[in-house]
Amino acid sequence: MLMGIETSPSAKSGVEQYRRDDERELAQEKAVLERTSVVGSSATTSSSQAEEIGSVLVKQRLKKLKELEATNQELKSRLNEDFSSFEKSITRTIRQITAVKDNVNTKINEIVKIFKDPRCPLSISIAAFAKRMVYNGERVPFGSSYVIVHVTSMFPQAMDILLAEFHKACIYTAPNHIANSDQSVWDSPDSYERLDSIMKLYGALVQEDIHGGNATNMHGIEHGWTWLTQFVNNTSTNNNNIANAIALNAFLQTAGFGLHQRYKSQFVNVVNDVGEQILKKLRSEKGEQIFKKGEMIIAKITAYLDDQMYLKEPEGRTMKTSLFSTSLLPELEQHYQRLITNSEEYKT
Repeated sequence: MLMGIETSPSAKSGVEQYRRDDERELAQEKAVLERTSVVGSSATTSSSQAEEIGSVLVKQRLKKLKELEATNQELKSRLNEDFSSFEKSITRTIRQITAVKDNVNTKINEIVKIFKDPRCPLSISIAAFAKRMVYNGERVPFGSSYVIVHVTSMFPQAMDILLAEFHKACIYTAPNHIANSDQSVWDSPDSYERLDSIMKLYGALVQEDIHGGNATNMHGIEHGWTWLTQFVNNTSTNNNNIANAIALNAFLQTAGFGLHQRYKSQFVNVVNDVGEQILKKLRSEKGEQIFKKGEMIIAKITAYLDDQMYLKEPEGRTMKTSLFSTSLLPELEQHYQRLITNSEEYKT
């Protein structure tokens, strides 16, 4: 019975230990996070230093995820309890996220309520949230990123676990991704689609800027700039050209507008530079499969650069306040009047 967890000392001790350990790790990592927040925009930070910092952070996140998974496995075994109903509730909530503000606020409250439920250890809820968000949240990247920022503002320890899941699902989300890239991993259409969707969600996350309230994005625009500048530095040594291009195109679709707003001409120079490098390499590729996919990506990146699409706010970034927009009201009113008229005619 799930209700047994509410008063279980062992469950409470497991949660408390997780919180204490995480608070200690967060304190130790603070200096590294402060340094990495300005990487790319600081003239005194070399590319090698930036990659070193990024590598440290990625390793720390993956280590935390591994330790969390071990903790959860031990808790489930020791307590002999089934927490799948909580995990399923988180999955269902994430799948119901839309690009409507009322909806995301409701989903934030639902997830927070699960996190605070004493019947389920917090570490298990966080693990489920991180994994399900990475694998289901890409359907509505901007709505999902809004939920992520608000939830992690209240539960900061969840951000590193979420980022670790990002890195596991797609190494391109890590600043030091070049060293880990492998062309064979991306040799199928499904893999390319997965890469595209995850990078769109990651791009939406880094540009998410909550105005008002108490929410703060711990992995915000500075981290997006870090990703982009290191991507430029590493492009010349990466032979995984199609995946490289897909990752860049997807990232720019959701993060480009926000990055341009913050970095202006710096962003334009950087994105034109990396775009030129990638397009040049793609055009030199051989092989029918590479050519067909490369041709499509060339067209998308070329259009993005030539049409300066980073000047236009992407659809869904500004969420609707309700399910029905004001532009639909006249049409709905006309439809309602027709129903009344038809009803009156039927009566006569």
